[in-house]
Amino acid sequence: MKTPRGQEVEFWEPRKRENRSKPWELRWRVDDRVKSKSFKTKALAQNREKALHAAARDGEAFDPVTCEPVSWLRSAETFFAHAIAFTQARWVDSAPKTRSNRSEMLMRLILAHVDAKKVKKTPAPASDLAVRRAIVNYGLSFTVAENASGQRTAEPRKRPAEVARILAWVESVSRPVAELGDLDTVTDVVDATGAKLVGKGRCSPTTMRNRRKILRACLQHAVARGIIASNPLMGVRFQQTRKELAVNPHTTPDLEQVQRILGAVVASPVARDRRLVAFFGIAALTGMRPGELRALRADEVTWPQHMPKGSRPGWGRLTASSSRADIGELWTDDGGRVQARELKQRGEDEVRPIPLPPEGAALLRWHLDEFGAAPDGRLFSLEEGDDVHGDVYRRAWERARKTALTDDELTRGVGKRVYDLRHCHASTLINVGVPTTEIARRLGHSVEVLLTTYVHWFTHLEDEANALIDQVFADHGPITGHLLSPAPEPPETPSSEAQ
Repeated sequence: MKTPRGQEVEFWEPRKRENRSKPWELRWRVDDRVKSKSFKTKALAQNREKALHAAARDGEAFDPVTCEPVSWLRSAETFFAHAIAFTQARWVDSAPKTRSNRSEMLMRLILAHVDAKKVKKTPAPASDLAVRRAIVNYGLSFTVAENASGQRTAEPRKRPAEVARILAWVESVSRPVAELGDLDTVTDVVDATGAKLVGKGRCSPTTMRNRRKILRACLQHAVARGIIASNPLMGVRFQQTRKELAVNPHTTPDLEQVQRILGAVVASPVARDRRLVAFFGIAALTGMRPGELRALRADEVTWPQHMPKGSRPGWGRLTASSSRADIGELWTDDGGRVQARELKQRGEDEVRPIPLPPEGAALLRWHLDEFGAAPDGRLFSLEEGDDVHGDVYRRAWERARKTALTDDELTRGVGKRVYDLRHCHASTLINVGVPTTEIARRLGHSVEVLLTTYVHWFTHLEDEANALIDQVFADHGPITGHLLSPAPEPPETPSSEAQ
């Protein structure tokens, strides 16, 4: 018979073959390809034949390889296979850090949606760590290639034999993605990912929120592919945990603590650390992100003497135009460790001007006199123009912290991350009363993000608010004082004896 889609489909009567565990064979043809499938009973073979007939009459497309309706294949597709398709579809347009985070979160979701009976019957061929690494580094990681028309595409990485064996096992125990069309099943999967990989306890609310966000997008892709009818997570609101987004003021260094740490960097016995003094200093003086500092070029510095007339004396300007993400060769387009990107949450050609205080200008002059710029003009680099990799500056920072901070400050985690220099800068501007819009502009994010992230620092407005409220109460008069005057004494009641 010819289907409404123009495919030729032909069926043969089920036939019995002796001495087989599944003796009944159904054979059918789609165009020039013949396919067969065996069953234990004749009734099962006939049922499959009827289903194939119905699909052909309804005009469904048949897959040229499996010779089964495409819709059948989609309904049986595993969550692992769909996660690969979802990741591949978004790979080219994603930033390296986004690629890494997405793959890590999907790995946890994949392992939470496996068939426990199959896992028990066929245990993993490698350790848990090896399975996780195989999924993230090969199953959910791609290389970027360019086809003949100039279009960039994501291509699977070449898998070593051992990795291929592990991923084949993951595919064999992964449950169908179609099962995630039910909200209760989705909730169970998300809850199952709550345990920490290392140590005891549950993941933070922020981590769980991000996993739900990734799963919601992944299931929406399943809807687009026709695997599930609707996304059960669309429209479902989960409780947001604001405090998880806020920066802890007890761990953010103040200017005096930063001064001590930078002094320890200057005096470090490791000669390379001196190349990082200006890197750390500019981060504290301008609030720039490490990736932005890594990409900053000498020609993006406007020195104080070149500023427009009327500018604040001694102040210059930095123009951030890009960021260099140090994420690793698995997540970059060209397989290198660092990839240049546009500024965070900005278009490809957008820039962000950042005021440079006089101390910052002097620090950059010293840095250029001492070390010069990299061959491509970048201000901060290691020997021979290498990028300032994260592991290098983190080790230098930690050495300086242990030298400069007290035991109590170390125990509290003061300045534990280099990124805390950005928080130090933001908190300084807030505490001296710089308008929130100007702080947000300098840091390169919205006022809403500023208020949420640095909510604990806006205490400098408290006294001003109290003064305004004092005036309101003074003008109105007390609202409770007249109600709280001593109550009149009750009249004495003659005692029975007096009577």
